[in-house]
Amino acid sequence: MGRIQSVDVCRVFAIVAVICLHTAAYDGPHAVGRDMDGATFLVNASRFAVPMFFVLAGYFLGRYAAPDVMRASIRTSKRMLLMFLVWSCVYLAVAGVRFSLDNGVAGTVKQLYWTLLEPRTVLLALLEGPKVHLWFLPAFISIVLIAGVLVARGLDTLLLPLGAVLFGLALAGGPYAPVFDLESPINTRNGPFFGMIFFATGFLLQRMGQHPAWLPLGMTLTLAGFALQLAEVQWLHGRWGTSMSQDFVGGTYLFGVGVALVALSNPRLLQLPMVASAGELVLGIYASHYLFIDLMRPLDNDYHGIFAWDLAYVAGVFVLAACATYVLWRYPPTRRFVAP
Repeated sequence: MGRIQSVDVCRVFAIVAVICLHTAAYDGPHAVGRDMDGATFLVNASRFAVPMFFVLAGYFLGRYAAPDVMRASIRTSKRMLLMFLVWSCVYLAVAGVRFSLDNGVAGTVKQLYWTLLEPRTVLLALLEGPKVHLWFLPAFISIVLIAGVLVARGLDTLLLPLGAVLFGLALAGGPYAPVFDLESPINTRNGPFFGMIFFATGFLLQRMGQHPAWLPLGMTLTLAGFALQLAEVQWLHGRWGTSMSQDFVGGTYLFGVGVALVALSNPRLLQLPMVASAGELVLGIYASHYLFIDLMRPLDNDYHGIFAWDLAYVAGVFVLAACATYVLWRYPPTRRFVAP
């Protein structure tokens, strides 16, 4: 199956949205989520990105017939695991060098020793790695393997119900935890809890086959989901005092699925060859972009809140990560570190 140009375009838009999320300030005088200002609105508008990635992953895995799904799941999981391990080592090395410069070698060894003795740290290492955005990779691996096992056993009808149950648990232990007076021992965005329902929806869409109604349906779900998401975060903030910048709420499901449907419809408006050409680099940009966020952070500390700088920060991180990914992608020995 050839690449769908609008899907690659939406992937590029999505990675820019992810960079917007990660360059936003979540504390300090310009923190998002305290009220529905422009920055908080933009952060909420960017929440379609990761759900869309999961829907598209499920859609393209659904191309395989049942006997081949398990092999495809294992093959994809191995590649994603390699990326997770490689980029975890990269971020650990960078953090280790910085810590050593401030605390010396002995201090670094002592900190590492006590860190490894902390069970929660080990759990976080498995679910997130040393940098918070890497959570997507182990979550993706767990979801793909679960889906592979179910489909290979002829239980693909359980994918969506399982996803719905896990998403309900993710909501109850995450953004709605104050409502239910719950305290989850883990971030329910991690593992299969959050992403399974999106992946299952994408898988189901593949089995249903494309339909001309996907474009208007996708646009409707996008607008309705975003509106519901905004209403939810404002209600939670007003009633429970939570931040209006949540990783996800109930409306995020409709939001993410809606954007994915628009992407899969390949509308003329999204047929942008120059933008689509960067589609193959998106996963590598995702893995590497935090290096450049941290590199530019000192400047952000001085200029954050100035509109021109905020735009330049996002653009600079994207361009630097795209260039680094392209260099790695060009050479076969390193291509597997940035492409699944």
